[in-house]
Amino acid sequence: MNQTNIKISIIEKAFQYIDGILFLFLPLALIDKITISGKILCSLESTQAFLSDFIQLRGLSLSQWLMLIFSVWLWHSILTDMGLYQYTIIVEERRKHFILRIIVSIAAALSCQFPLLSILNFLLNNSTPVLQNVLISLATWTGIFFIYRVAGATILRFDKNIRQQDDLPHALIVGVNERSLAFAEEINYPIKKYVILGYADEASRSPAPQHLLLCSLNNIEKYLSENRVDIVFIMLPLRGFYDTIAKILKECRVQGTEAQLVNDFFKLPFIQPRRIEENFLPCDFNRKFSLEHDFKRLFDLIFSFLGLALLSPLFAVIALAIYIDDGWPAFFVQERVGLNKRRFKMFKFRTMVKDAEQRLAELERFNEVQGAAFKLTNDPRVTRLGKFLRKTSLDELPQLINVLFGTMSLVGPRPLPIRDFERFFSNSHRRRFSAKPGITGRWQTEGRNEADFDKWMELDLNYIDNWKLMDDFEILFKTVREVVGCKGK
Repeated sequence: MNQTNIKISIIEKAFQYIDGILFLFLPLALIDKITISGKILCSLESTQAFLSDFIQLRGLSLSQWLMLIFSVWLWHSILTDMGLYQYTIIVEERRKHFILRIIVSIAAALSCQFPLLSILNFLLNNSTPVLQNVLISLATWTGIFFIYRVAGATILRFDKNIRQQDDLPHALIVGVNERSLAFAEEINYPIKKYVILGYADEASRSPAPQHLLLCSLNNIEKYLSENRVDIVFIMLPLRGFYDTIAKILKECRVQGTEAQLVNDFFKLPFIQPRRIEENFLPCDFNRKFSLEHDFKRLFDLIFSFLGLALLSPLFAVIALAIYIDDGWPAFFVQERVGLNKRRFKMFKFRTMVKDAEQRLAELERFNEVQGAAFKLTNDPRVTRLGKFLRKTSLDELPQLINVLFGTMSLVGPRPLPIRDFERFFSNSHRRRFSAKPGITGRWQTEGRNEADFDKWMELDLNYIDNWKLMDDFEILFKTVREVVGCKGK
């Protein structure tokens, strides 16, 4: 979950919590614990009476508390099913449709809640609510809910481009025709959701401007392997391009790139999708489980924040030791290749001499690893302190900063330097970029120094293709065991 998705999740959760608090007043009124006056927002005396009743809620019985909890849960469940907590619906849906959705949601939820609460109130208090109080409660609460909901949606629409340009998925459209050109214009209205890189098609049949034609259909494989592409929208006609589409889907699977295949093959006029994305069949080859990935990101956030807070004294000690041993800088910052070939700055404690990058070329002939990676057991560029930091893996600790900012995870394939990425010779190996890179992974716990390049790639791809949340905890446990045993680099 990147920074943008966190903001969107916060917005969605905020609506849920505010809805829950507002709804809480309704069942309290129906069990005669508070009185909601129609003048609650206009009269000081009504407001004071309401607050006085609310403060005295300690008198609720266990059964009444259980009833309140169940009511709020049911309310949230109904509104969730009606789409009132989906950020995309709030900002994308036409205003009149969204207002209608609010009205229908309130009606549906209250039609389920009111009879239930009335029956429970009768069983608990052996009395029925006063009709006048019920109507006042319903009207007051519904009015407040409706006004705040419309106001909240209006505010979000003013800031509908909450997503930063670099956070947006980068999309490649395959096929240039009237349908794909219209799709490129419609997909980002009214909220920008994708960065449209351009089109892939043959120049001879393309009505698109030449600067937007990124590659031919035969060169899509090469383009995907060299550039950041998060999603491919395939909009070629099925008739006449069946084999080409099959080849593109196969290549997307090999490289781990998400593909969307247009499904309105026959352009049936009675198909009216609610959103333009529903015109496509998703082909997500990584079998992503959103809830598990949310838990993974939550765990990354908590662990990285606590780790940085608790280890800050150790950071200062290591930085001072590096300065005494070899001078500044204490940190080594290098550009690496991350999720879907995004470039980012990775942080480590410096373990090599300051000109290590410039001296790499002269050591290439001593490389001990076959393939794109570089590894040298007794690397002369490593400092005295650097050997200790590598042996204990303390040099990796600053990557908690990357985890906190969302460019890395605690567990995942190791992020590769630009030098290694440019020497990849197999597209199947590029599937490792379909997962967020991590501080540790399968290679660190099962291969480490003994694994060659092909075995390294095999372990990474096996982790991606068969990922489960429990795998991360297993890998973290094994990593701690390796570090304690000083089986470092």
